[in-house]
Amino acid sequence: MDTQRSLRLDWDYRKSGAQFRGQFDLESGKPDGLGFKVYPNNSIFEGFFSNGQIHGRGRGITSRGEVYQGPFEFDAMSGEGLFQWPDGRLYFGGFSSGKKFGKGTYMWPNGQSYEGDFKFDECNGEGTLHYPDGKKYEGCWKDGKKHGQGVYSWPNGARYYVGYIEGKQTGEGSLDNSAVSLQQLKIDYASLAKKSMAGEKLLTTAPDMDDDLAATLNRR
Repeated sequence: MDTQRSLRLDWDYRKSGAQFRGQFDLESGKPDGLGFKVYPNNSIFEGFFSNGQIHGRGRGITSRGEVYQGPFEFDAMSGEGLFQWPDGRLYFGGFSSGKKFGKGTYMWPNGQSYEGDFKFDECNGEGTLHYPDGKKYEGCWKDGKKHGQGVYSWPNGARYYVGYIEGKQTGEGSLDNSAVSLQQLKIDYASLAKKSMAGEKLLTTAPDMDDDLAATLNRR
């Protein structure tokens, strides 16, 4: 049997303290279809609902000013979406059950970025970390830490092969294609990092409201 919907343009005040306007199911009285919801803490969501839950594409803004745009499944971020923090951080990629999952890119406001695999909100699998000084690290990750074999590469062609166990380097590593020492490479490129994007914002700061669509958008 098809759902019978009605459109409400004035605000419906829910028992939870939330306010809703949009399409709702005539039989259950729950949001169903396109709508706009304001939570008691002033977090907001606009997008699609199904049987009272956020389900489909939409945009949520938490009371902390975090913004998510993308698909939801049963009140959780799911699929490929964009998440922005008010301090300038940004993530674009896969989500599952409200957590970063699959392929994605995470950017910091100082110009650093990570591209690769995520699982349960952390870097897990293969990924590349790009540093503000132009250096990059390609290798394996486990629970947000370097884990396994990897290689650092500099713009001048130098490469440093190294292994990690849970973020701690094992052994000395091997430097290749460089006329200077590893220490000198770090010194030469340190000044470039300071002159990069330090302090610059990648995003416009989202509005700060109060607290929490976080049950849905988590705290990611």
